[in-house]
Amino acid sequence: MSRRPRFAVGLALLTALLVAVGVSAPLLVAAAGEGAWEQDRDRLGTTTLGATVLSGTRSRFNGSVANDRVAQVPALDAALDAQAKALGLPAPVELPDVTGLLATGAGRVEKAQVFARTEAEARLELLSGGPATTGVLVPSRLATALSLRAGGTLQLRATDLTGHPRSVALPVAGVYREPALPVGPYWEGQAYRFFVPLPNPRTGDLDYPEAPVVAAPALVRSVATSLEQPVDLEYAFPLPSHASRAQAEAAAVRQQQLTLRVGAPPLADRFDAVGEPALVRTSLANVLTRTRSTVSLLTPPVRAVGYGGAGAALLLVGVWAAQRVRRREVQLRALVARGLSPAQAGWRAAVEALPAVVVGTLLGAGAGAAAVRALGPAGRFPEGWLGDAWPVVVVCALLVLVEVAVVTAVAVARMGQIGVGAAQQLLGRVPWVPVTAAVAVVAALPLVDGRPRDDGGLGVVTLGVPLLVVAAASGVVVSVLQRAARPVRGPAARLPAGAYLGVRRVLAAASATRLVVVATAVALGLVVYAGALAASTSRTLHAKAVVAVGADYVADVNAGHESPALPAGATLVQRARGIDLAPGGLSTDVLAVDPAGFGRVADWEPGFADRPLPELLAALVPRAGAADRVPVVVAGPVPDQVLTSTGGRLTLDFGAYQVQAQVVGRASAFPGMPSTRPMLVAARAPLTAALHAAGQDIDLVLQRQVWGRGDDRPLLQASGPDTTAVDPAAVRTTSDFLARPALRAQSWTLGYLRAVAACAGVLGLAGLALYAAAQQRRRTVASVLLDRMGLARRSALAAAAVELGLLALVAAVLGAGLGLPTARLVLDTLDPVPALPPGPVFEVPLPALLAVAVGVVLLVAVGSVLVDSLARRAPRGQVLRGG
Repeated sequence: MSRRPRFAVGLALLTALLVAVGVSAPLLVAAAGEGAWEQDRDRLGTTTLGATVLSGTRSRFNGSVANDRVAQVPALDAALDAQAKALGLPAPVELPDVTGLLATGAGRVEKAQVFARTEAEARLELLSGGPATTGVLVPSRLATALSLRAGGTLQLRATDLTGHPRSVALPVAGVYREPALPVGPYWEGQAYRFFVPLPNPRTGDLDYPEAPVVAAPALVRSVATSLEQPVDLEYAFPLPSHASRAQAEAAAVRQQQLTLRVGAPPLADRFDAVGEPALVRTSLANVLTRTRSTVSLLTPPVRAVGYGGAGAALLLVGVWAAQRVRRREVQLRALVARGLSPAQAGWRAAVEALPAVVVGTLLGAGAGAAAVRALGPAGRFPEGWLGDAWPVVVVCALLVLVEVAVVTAVAVARMGQIGVGAAQQLLGRVPWVPVTAAVAVVAALPLVDGRPRDDGGLGVVTLGVPLLVVAAASGVVVSVLQRAARPVRGPAARLPAGAYLGVRRVLAAASATRLVVVATAVALGLVVYAGALAASTSRTLHAKAVVAVGADYVADVNAGHESPALPAGATLVQRARGIDLAPGGLSTDVLAVDPAGFGRVADWEPGFADRPLPELLAALVPRAGAADRVPVVVAGPVPDQVLTSTGGRLTLDFGAYQVQAQVVGRASAFPGMPSTRPMLVAARAPLTAALHAAGQDIDLVLQRQVWGRGDDRPLLQASGPDTTAVDPAAVRTTSDFLARPALRAQSWTLGYLRAVAACAGVLGLAGLALYAAAQQRRRTVASVLLDRMGLARRSALAAAAVELGLLALVAAVLGAGLGLPTARLVLDTLDPVPALPPGPVFEVPLPALLAVAVGVVLLVAVGSVLVDSLARRAPRGQVLRGG
């Protein structure tokens, strides 16, 4: 290890940063797969994602019912249990059901069904009685209608296929309360089958499902036998409630094997003996395909960003190795004179660096894993994640050692060299600034003409070209500034000693200054560029989600039912689709809103219109004495000539009647406009009056919807009869829209790019500080002489601060000034849903700009103290003697 512990600490920190950035790429890919799966799992529910096997005792040939087929059900249950156990699946949740029955009592007849389900009694709230060991459990609505109670008798009857009436009497063991929405995971998928009414599509009235009577499986089969009715069979294989992606992948394989086995002997013979062939239903495979799609879209850009960041850190390791050689130059020259070869010098340097590299590798691996776990898309890594991570860790550590050895060997080999070699002479003649600028212009042309789109994701164009543009433009600007600053040298002499010395130092080292400013500008430009892309893309996707959905959640109100009680943060809107618009012959949508409540619920993007949303909504309220037309806001692609030719007077043609409208505002997009078809937005009160004047009811003409903020559970849990007005399965949310694989991959990739860019910014500022420290070591003799000549320490600090401040300020201005327009140019290529308005929305990344400004201030403050400390620690007597 280096004799200077602080120098070894620097290598350990650089190694830790390199390893953390490098290992974060495979870890983020692994976490993204787990995060995508967890989002879909929590959104859809493990019951829906499990497998369900459906069958029944009806004959596949003539639909006849035979009691001998019902008798085969226990054997089928046992065979399916055995197959599930053999495949590693959980025991199925069995649900035999006999439907189409009539329950009689108290002079009334009610529709009923008798079913059994594993653990059903434990999932119900009993109002009276006990478990259904010898009898049945009846729902409270059936008990009320037929005057049933625990200890009574339930009369069931049905008609067999021959037309003969049959009946059976069942003892009532208890009465239970029917679950309310949301029903919970256990009853997921069964709510509308047993408990929740649905509107009749013809009459609009609520149709309640047949009253669900709970019985033991043997009693269900006994009822089917006595009434000669078929039994519907269902076997559910739900996933564990917190199943990981690996468990889901394994379950998908088992589900596929189960599908094959139920269709082949001997299990298929069991289903044939019962009656109907088995049907296996599952959505797990499709969901896992979405997860894999997210990972495949995310992997290339994440690896490019992570390994690119690791490469930048590796460059700083090379700077560290070069600085180490300079600090020990006298010692190394003496060893070379005694016969030390470059290879031996490199090997010794690698051996000395090994302890620091090991410590840094361990720190970096832990920091990278902790950062991805804390900030990544999932709170845990999938099984086998170490297999993807440890090779990267080992490679990063080996690269550090190799670079230390190579840089040391090259430096030692050049110690005895006089002048520069032929390769260096050739490279020195290349005009790098014009060459880099020309390459950047050629590479950036696709961004200007819009040809490559990288499929709406981050690729070579969107990652490499902006950095090349910033580097080339920074080099050109710095060269121009250096030439323009030459006349400043004379007037600068009138500045205070510290300020003059700092300016003089910057102007004296032209080539070194240009290199360090360009490198720092690229690092800080990446911070601004990544921040702008991430913030703008997030804002754009949110705006698209608002346009596609309308609010945080949108729930359709069932036709023929009273509007539900609205929870806080919700409003009622109404809409119609495909209404003809005259003149113009366009097909439009109509959205009727409550101006007072709509603004508190719907999100709004300022780019949608030239006026804020409150002003547009206020314009929808008719003024006193205004013409008898409904004020509307036109959103979407309606030609200007259609509006100007009529003065904004339009006609909504509903077919048998018309509504006259007056345009009071325009918007390029509007919440709830999920297509390119135009939409007219009106206040509900004037539109209701206009439809009433035409003899129409707005509730029959326009569909009702509830738009709300936050979670939709308060709406579904609203007490009273209005609970059934909303279908939970038809609720649309912005989170569902944002769960698309392309959107998730892009959002997570840009978040990762921003994190790596932050590390690059730190590296850039650290490199600038190392440059200042290296320059101070070269100026040691000058610093000692200035100190002997009476230069105050305050002036020395001021000189260091001015030098660092000028370099950092120019780099920050160039980085921000070039990063922002480059991000705006690239943003147009990152629209994953170009068919949906609005277009890309650019947002200035104020947090990133503030971080750059704070970093520059801290660099000047800390760096100037560091430079002054190096100057003060120099042994003055030894320096003046030439030691």
